[in-house]
Parts: sequence; C-alpha cells; structure tokens
Amino acid sequence: YTCVERLIQLGCMVNVSDDWGMTPLMQAVNSGNVDTVQVLLNNGARMEMTDLRGFNALMHAARGGHDKILEVLLDHGSSVNIPGQKTSPLHQASTFGHVRCVELLLKAGAMAFMRDIHGQLPIELATQTDQVGVVEYLVKYRDHRGHIHRDDKNLALVSAAKSNAILSLAVLLENGANPETWVHGV
Repeated sequence: YTCVERLIQLGCMVNVSDDWGMTPLMQAVNSGNVDTVQVLLNNGARMEMTDLRGFNALMHAARGGHDKILEVLLDHGSSVNIPGQKTSPLHQASTFGHVRCVELLLKAGAMAFMRDIHGQLPIELATQTDQVGVVEYLVKYRDHRGHIHRDDKNLALVSAAKSNAILSLAVLLENGANPETWVHGV
C-alpha cells in the first residue's frame, strides 16, 4: 500500500480500468490487501465501477471471501442490492461458500430471496456447489419481518438433489424441507 500511496501522490488516477474493466480497487480487493483498499477508498476510488462481467468491488470481495475488505467497502457505503445486475454479492458469496461474507451482506440489507439473471436464489446456488455452511446459514435466515421462506428450502432441496449435493440435502431435510416437492414440482 505504500507504493500505491506514493503513486497517488505522484498524480496517478485511481479510477481507471484495464482492458478487462478491472480497476486498481478491484485488483486490491482480489489480492486481499485491506490496507491498499483503504488507501484507494480514501483517495476517491469509486466502488460502483464494474468490470466487463458487471462485477464491482463488493462482488469481487464476496466472490473471493475477503470478509475484512467486504466490511471496509460496506462501511464506505457500498450497495448490497443493485437493480438490473446479473448477479449480486450475496449470490457470489453463496456460490463460493463464504459464510462470513453471507452473514455480513445479509446484515447490511442484502435480499436473500432475490433471484439472479438465471432465476436462481442464493440458497440454490449454495446447494449446487454443496456449500453446506452457507446452506446451514441461509436455511435458518429470517427476513426483516421474521419470516422463513419455506418454498425456498424446497427449491433448494430440488437443486441439491439435481446436483447430488448430499451434505446440503441432509441439512435441508433436517431443517424442514419437504421431499414431496420433487414429486409436485414446486
């Protein structure tokens, strides 16, 4: 981060992107360097910039499981729900099994019951890759009104069965998912 500080002092721009749309902030996030992320944010790095896949810095942090960086980005006001995105930070954290990131995103207001561009819920994505820790967390998650969405458990059960995700199947069944949904087609 001292090198980045020096480059900024020399006039280097922080809001530029390479051929893949990657910004210095995204690169710092992907490297897991909290201090560099902080320096860039303190010098005007824009968190909402996206790469060619449509991923912003928060999505990179969630995808990579960089929970400390995710906290810094959230403290700086990064948005957890961006309308029109193909995916969300919560979908990314769920897919790759980063329980702490899932927890932080939900506490920051991420919508657990929002579908991605393919119609998938975060819990469905977690079951497809048998991320049992995330499945355990999401299956017990209650929305802001205190409701658990039972149909989502059942959709996740179908997804787990299709993916042969044995550990996720067990967690879902232990937590009230209905195996009859396979027959009835939810």
